[in-house]
Amino acid sequence: MPGGDEDKCIEIGINCPPPQKQDGGLKGTSDGNQKRQDIINRRHGQYSWEVDGHTNKESKIIIKVVDEPIQAWVAENPDTKVNALVVGYKKGKKDYFDVNSYGMVELPADNPNALNGQYTFDKKVIYEFYQRNDVPNRVKDQWGKAEYIANMINSILEYNKTYSDIISIGDMRSPSDGPTYASSSKTHHANSGAFDIRFLGKNGTIKGGGTPSQVNLEKTQFFMDCLGKHSFTRIILSHKLKNKGFKVSGTLGILWDPSTVHDNHYHVDMGTKFSLKPE
Repeated sequence: MPGGDEDKCIEIGINCPPPQKQDGGLKGTSDGNQKRQDIINRRHGQYSWEVDGHTNKESKIIIKVVDEPIQAWVAENPDTKVNALVVGYKKGKKDYFDVNSYGMVELPADNPNALNGQYTFDKKVIYEFYQRNDVPNRVKDQWGKAEYIANMINSILEYNKTYSDIISIGDMRSPSDGPTYASSSKTHHANSGAFDIRFLGKNGTIKGGGTPSQVNLEKTQFFMDCLGKHSFTRIILSHKLKNKGFKVSGTLGILWDPSTVHDNHYHVDMGTKFSLKPE
């Protein structure tokens, strides 16, 4: 590193802005309007930069840029001082979604009022959603505990490290962590942490749900593995998938549904009734 022992090395996420000059030193900033010249030269994995006329050569500081992954977690919103679901970069840009008095958050969406849509962070589509609040004059149906939504987002992001399919989320829980309505007269999702998710087929998410015969077994098992790594306890699958070789994974067990209710989607929750218990 040029300059010998006196040089300092700072790592920042590749999606973070460069440091700004302040009080004779340098610190990270999230101010998108800060007048600066972003990293201007790459050489041997190290970067030179200039901030308000001050260069790394002058200050003897080298910045190494780290490709930081998108993540989801729960933390206090620094603006509102309320606990929140956080989506973004640990060292960079973040979206905050404050919990309500029940600790619940509505599933993040680019357009929260859309029936069908998606949630995008930093130009990446994290997931799609469908039939949001589709039963008139009933409770809203895409809410979850902040930690469960964070776990689902992290499961999806892990799945997308291997497969590019966009996961599609349906009914969840109500704003008070209660059941939601499958129709105007029928409730469902009695267990906390509930998510309906469209089947994964050979070419990705099956629009409209599909049938058990269209399910891609490899993708489904891998998604189950991701869910099991992120603390979900149960997936409910159609009995028509029972002899296809699916295995429990991590914290995730399986409940086979003998009816036709889950013949067009997966159901994930924190339930404790199993056909196959998690190991």
